[in-house]
Amino acid sequence: MNDRERIAVLEHELADLKATIAAKDMPKSQPARPVDDGPTVTFPHVYPIQMPSSGEYSGLLAVVRKTYPKIAPTFDRENDRREFFEAFVRCFERIATLRRLPTGLNYKRDARDWAFETAGWLQQRGTPAEIGMGAFMSAVIAAGDISFALELDRFPLGSYVSLTYDQEAFTASTAGWRGVLANGKPREPVISKQQRAPQPQQVRIYG
Repeated sequence: MNDRERIAVLEHELADLKATIAAKDMPKSQPARPVDDGPTVTFPHVYPIQMPSSGEYSGLLAVVRKTYPKIAPTFDRENDRREFFEAFVRCFERIATLRRLPTGLNYKRDARDWAFETAGWLQQRGTPAEIGMGAFMSAVIAAGDISFALELDRFPLGSYVSLTYDQEAFTASTAGWRGVLANGKPREPVISKQQRAPQPQQVRIYG
């Protein structure tokens, strides 16, 4: 891991630490919320799987970048590189808390919807980040246990994933991302139903 990625990881860990300390330091004498405020939602910094270390995050992103340079590009500006890496880690955290459909893709929400949902989740949790489709799909691919469809010539259009809220679906797997690192390559994308749809035949007109 190079210096810039090490700095990004340290900043990421510092943000989590600050959020944890702030929660612990909150005065206990604060008045209770009125009952009619409705339910509140909290997002604990715990995950159902073992998360990658800082060096493993860097390795995972390197694998994705090697396979899909259009999705995980190499930036010229240092600040852009750091922001992308931070967003990649944050997206991975959100994805780790979601379920996976046992078969097929989730066509009810495309990948852009999930990226938007991730940004909102991070904002509510107190760890906001600039989430783009490149960082989100990089995290999906790095997870290793999520089916995904890509149309690189139309990206981010035509991108779908097997993420779901269904509690009966599969939980995330530590073996997934570890397999990506061990093999040095991600799982193969699947063909979406849009890609399988027959294309209209071209009619040649002879004069």
